[in-house]
Amino acid sequence: MYFLYFSFLNYLIVFFVKVKALKTFYFFINISVVFILLTVLYSCKKEIEDIPKVSFIYPHENTFYNVGDTVETKIKIESISNIKSIEIKLVNNDLVPVSNNYNYKHDGSNNITVNYAFIINDYYMQSGDYQILCKVENENDVKRKYQRIKINSVAKELENIAVVCQSPGKVKVYNLTTGLTNSSLKFEVNGDYSSSTYLPFHHRFAIAGSVHGSMICWDYFTEDTIQIIPYSANPPFPFFSSLDGVNDFLAVGYYQGAVDLFNYTAFQKFSIAMETYYYPLKLFDLGEHFMINEKQINGDKNLISIRLSNTTSQYASLLLPGILLNAFPFENNDDMLFFNDGNMGAIGKYVYQDNAINKLIMPYSEKFISVAQIDKKNYLISTATNLLWYQYQISSLTSIINNVSLENLHYDNVTGRLYATHGKTIDVYSIPNGNLLNSITLSEEIAALHLIYNK
Repeated sequence: MYFLYFSFLNYLIVFFVKVKALKTFYFFINISVVFILLTVLYSCKKEIEDIPKVSFIYPHENTFYNVGDTVETKIKIESISNIKSIEIKLVNNDLVPVSNNYNYKHDGSNNITVNYAFIINDYYMQSGDYQILCKVENENDVKRKYQRIKINSVAKELENIAVVCQSPGKVKVYNLTTGLTNSSLKFEVNGDYSSSTYLPFHHRFAIAGSVHGSMICWDYFTEDTIQIIPYSANPPFPFFSSLDGVNDFLAVGYYQGAVDLFNYTAFQKFSIAMETYYYPLKLFDLGEHFMINEKQINGDKNLISIRLSNTTSQYASLLLPGILLNAFPFENNDDMLFFNDGNMGAIGKYVYQDNAINKLIMPYSEKFISVAQIDKKNYLISTATNLLWYQYQISSLTSIINNVSLENLHYDNVTGRLYATHGKTIDVYSIPNGNLLNSITLSEEIAALHLIYNK
């Protein structure tokens, strides 16, 4: 088109030069330029008018919602050409989708009103600003329209307690109410017990046997079986020594030193070979990385291996004078370690940069049995005779409950209560005064507790 315009101009120039009508020449030049500009502007205006027009009738801008609410949307859409598709979804401030896409089935008309309702059902959603995105595509262009809303998150609450019990040849998992008033059997399997874990994001609960038990993973609420790794009497002997959650992957420790990580669909994402002649005794999720306490297969040595993430084969390791009971992320890549050195308890801070443990209190006169974290500077430690409160800031251990031998310590940071077991009994204490609030006794020995939160 522009070639024709300039050819026409060239013709005019040649013509008017020949007749030497300069005034007329300049007049026609101006007329031609104006004609070209009007034509181009008209074409641009026609393109702009063919972009779909999208208008939110409701919800209104900055409307407040809570997680669990239903959001009613009404959107008016106008287009010159035929509408090809309409897509609606909820995104965060970084425009990352936080809901499933909804593709609206339309009748092909150019002027429609869309009514759509969706539930904010992600209980892990944080409070903040979100946007409803309506994307409309017609035959010539695409229009994206955003409507900002505000969402309040659900308060974290303790919903249930999963209790793992052992009886001869069987492992049972009971669901216990938070008030310790009612219990019901959730799962029962044949075999022995070595480890269990709960992964909250996809509600997965897994238990494993060490010698004669399989590794089984369920959806805790629907009770559907997600994954089974059966026991085998032949090499390489799936000796399920340890389980834990690592960045929402299920980490499974095997006898011959391997750690496999499975996603929520039971698909194996990573398989990590550890030190030769050691097997993973315990796994610890430390946020951005994880730690493995490895036991020598034919010997008494223990070492810890620290992996930076679940996607790399690089790790550091060092010998540990005893079995690691628990590990917690501290600051940067450093971690707090609680272990036993012979018959004495020890607390250390692992400094990743130096690949070394700085012992803070060593030794303590008794072995540690179990450890729970209150926060990064405060911990609860049980021994055969006391419940201790460790304060990092002043590097001190204080007895807050005397003449008790507690196992499976779990601190509920929502209510400030400590859940612990001894034998067949579960106790609930207030912290830090150590008052016994409630207790319940079951029919079998308790092997583990898991606190089940709503998010």
